[in-house]
Formats: sequence, structure tokens, C-alpha cells
Amino acid sequence: MSVMTAYDPAAYGDAFADVYDDWYGQVTDAEATADAVAALADGGPVLELGIGTGRLALPIAARGLAVHGIDASEPMLERLRTKPGADAVVVHRGDFTEVALTPPGDGYAVVLVGFNTLLNLPTADAQARCVARSAEVLRPGGHLVIEMQLLDGDVLRAAPDQGREGSAGSPGPGVAGRRARHRTDVDLASQTVSGSIETPSGVRPWRIRWLDIDELDAMAVAAGLEPEGRWATWAAAPWTPADETAISLFRRVPG
Repeated sequence: MSVMTAYDPAAYGDAFADVYDDWYGQVTDAEATADAVAALADGGPVLELGIGTGRLALPIAARGLAVHGIDASEPMLERLRTKPGADAVVVHRGDFTEVALTPPGDGYAVVLVGFNTLLNLPTADAQARCVARSAEVLRPGGHLVIEMQLLDGDVLRAAPDQGREGSAGSPGPGVAGRRARHRTDVDLASQTVSGSIETPSGVRPWRIRWLDIDELDAMAVAAGLEPEGRWATWAAAPWTPADETAISLFRRVPG
């Protein structure tokens, strides 16, 4: 079967680990991300959820910060461990909505949820739990930073690639232009898109649940966080409703 039917926190990573760096290595600017996170952390420790192959964690660690990461996929983590600088990153294997952590000192200065990682969680409850657990391990004044695409369900339903050749509806821009067969199924009621990418090396299933800015903000406020700002780019360009990607910053209020 080509489409995920049950949630497995390791499924995405297991399916894409061997091609992740090739397909998604440039999906966002890792160096600019590292600069922005380092500035927010101000020397404090950083936790990345969905650390994967270390695309973001390694450049953050290279800036002299203590970096921890969580990922459920062993194939992803195996690739991380082979890279220069990997020994500087503390890795926890497991579902990042469930892993119990004892953060260093009084908590992490930044919890980073990189590009579309939050969307990989299958339900609103799982996404809200992720935000709440992130808030729990932040130090007072610390930041939760979430980068995600803003997807329109009506547009997705109208995508012309239902089982045909093309890149529309693929899980992020990394696959665009690649020769692959995409299959996509959209469920507006649950705000989910599930599908598969068929390549000569195999069938790779994926699923996301999209959410809008208001829903994300409500999750953060319910977790005791304060919305602090929203960027269109990691250079802190102000976000506008016309932007397709948002970098949202939330702060744990001291006290």
C-alpha cells in the first residue's frame, strides 16, 4: 500500500533517510537558521525536535552551543552519527511527543521545531502535546521556534497529481523537479494530506496535518507560552499573510 494508514513516529524518517540529504538538504537555509537560533539562545542549550540527519543541529553546534536532539528514526540517526561534528550533539531516540527529558540547568534556551516537523504529527492533539512538552523543558524566558508551510486544503484538493507524474503535493519543495510518481489524498475534515513518492529505489510514504497561524498560536498560549514574533525568513524579515512559510517565535514567560 502506498499511503500511510497508521501513525508511526519513525515511518517518515525510515522511508526517506537514504535520500533526505540529497532531496531536502537545501529545503531551507541551514546556516541562516543556525545564526538565528544562536542569537536567540545567547549561549544557552538548544533542543531540536526531529533532528533527523543533523541538517540544522550540526551547524548550530558548530557555533559553540550545547545541542540536544530527538528523533524516532534509527536510519536517520545513523546518518547523523557519520557526519563531522556529530559527537558534539546529544541524541535521544524516540517519539518527541512522548520522550521524557531532563533538560540541562534550568531548561533549554531554545526548542527548535524545524521546517514542517510539526506538520508530520498526525492530529491536532499530537501537535498540541508537542508544543506543551516543548514549553515544559524551556527555561524561563526561553524560546520555542517553529517553521512551517502554510497550506490551503482547497488548493491541495485541486492539485492535479492524484496518482500522476509530477511534483505538486509532494511533502516539501525538495522533490520538485525530480522524476517521481506522486500520489496524494486530501482529507479536509482532519486537515491531513497523505501520499507516496514512487521512485526507482522504492515507494516512500508520507503524511502531514496542516494548521493555520491562529491554531498554532492557540496551542502555544494553552501551553503557557507568549507569542513573540513571526518571520518570513531566518534573517527576521517580517511575516505577512502572503508568505507561504512562517517562522513563529514563542516565549516562556518568567515566573
